[in-house]
Amino acid sequence: MKISRDDLTLVYGLIVIPLAIGFALAKTAGVRLWLAIVVTAIVVDGALILAYWLFMHNVGRNRQPVATLDDEEFGRIALDQPGTWTAYQYFAPVDESILIFIDGSAGGPTTAQRALFRTIRDRYASLATDFSQALARFVQSEFDKLSDRPPRFELTAISIPGSAAESEWSADFALESDKFTVYTVEVKYWQITEVWAGD
Repeated sequence: MKISRDDLTLVYGLIVIPLAIGFALAKTAGVRLWLAIVVTAIVVDGALILAYWLFMHNVGRNRQPVATLDDEEFGRIALDQPGTWTAYQYFAPVDESILIFIDGSAGGPTTAQRALFRTIRDRYASLATDFSQALARFVQSEFDKLSDRPPRFELTAISIPGSAAESEWSADFALESDKFTVYTVEVKYWQITEVWAGD
């Protein structure tokens, strides 16, 4: 059974922290250990859950799109922030829905951007092996995260810049065992130019 970083974070936040505080409270205040742990767990876990709910509530309330459009190629798109349209669309080459980020104005995507996306979709299968190999080399050299098994990367997003004249675009991936890090592959003239990682 593989334990992910999400699982470890949950265990640390909901169990380890209350236990540590409970032990310290029992030692310094002279209360019973079990009582100190129970009270601390209720207070700390309750505060963490409340903070998470408030954060998600505010994020959901504040992230209203500036505008929406029904685009002929990208479907329903939203202008979440000035200059960037966002779509969530089924991408046949990976048989999954992914995010599409399109740089542009309030008028929506251009004809060149639509054409580039169609070409990306048509040519993605031929690029997939190059992407996997480039990502594996990057992860091994930068983070030394590779195990005996080949790493599995999932395509999560495609970004299309304002100018599509040079067939320049990028793709974001998540490593199956590391959902926190975004691995970006930049492409120009259908050749990989750079691989980098960020949160």
